[in-house]
Amino acid sequence: MNIGEALKQYRTSAGLTQKEFTQNILSPAHYSKIERNLHEISANDLLKLLSQNKIRYSDFFSSLDQNNVNDQDEKLSEQLLSAYYDRNLDKAKEIYTQINTSNDDLLKLQAQLILNTLQSGRHKFPKNKDKIIQKVFSGTHWLNDSHKILILATFIEVLDPFDLPFFLNQIYQKYQNNLGKQTLKIQESVASFCINYLYSASQNRNIGSTNKAIQLLTQLTEYPELGIEKIIGYYYHCYFTNQKEQLKTIITILKKSNLSKTINILPQ
Repeated sequence: MNIGEALKQYRTSAGLTQKEFTQNILSPAHYSKIERNLHEISANDLLKLLSQNKIRYSDFFSSLDQNNVNDQDEKLSEQLLSAYYDRNLDKAKEIYTQINTSNDDLLKLQAQLILNTLQSGRHKFPKNKDKIIQKVFSGTHWLNDSHKILILATFIEVLDPFDLPFFLNQIYQKYQNNLGKQTLKIQESVASFCINYLYSASQNRNIGSTNKAIQLLTQLTEYPELGIEKIIGYYYHCYFTNQKEQLKTIITILKKSNLSKTINILPQ
């Protein structure tokens, strides 16, 4: 069952017309196409519909088709992300071959996205947005789950750019005053989201709220494990404020520290 089918099921179970179900959030004509899987729905509009009709997020997303992730798939996912961050195409291809035998469609999509990115740059697969949103919002609240925040960070390139500020605002409201008090895993996943968000914003000027992402990165605990994330946060601060000399200084430091792979994923 996809998102459109699930919405229709909840609407008809409540005995509501499409106009009654959507009220002023979407036009009935547009919503009708969503139910028939002819149009996508933005994450923001979807959550408004669920809230307005008193449908629990976890109940809704758990009603969608899902696959269980076993320990082996978890390990493959971690290895895949490691290959991605190391920019190791050969390793990613090796892991991709193993993942093809998995029953986890989301893991296969993740592998495809990462492999294509390493081979020929950043790509988008908008038809798969349903699977990503489902994976993030199903089960326990995603803001408390480092794995789900990391999934969102990994798939930023797949999501509609106009949905991204919504997710950032949710993370910002949750952690703006206490990120440094969270576990290392939560801080790492939030940092990954913010860094990928800032890269997307550097490529698409229609994506705003960059100050919130940068502010979250400054609040990371001063652990050695988070040092590079804090440096990248400052790099983006300089990038968006057009501090060219500071950018050159940071790039020089990264080069002398033998961090060329980090430089390669930064906008110049």
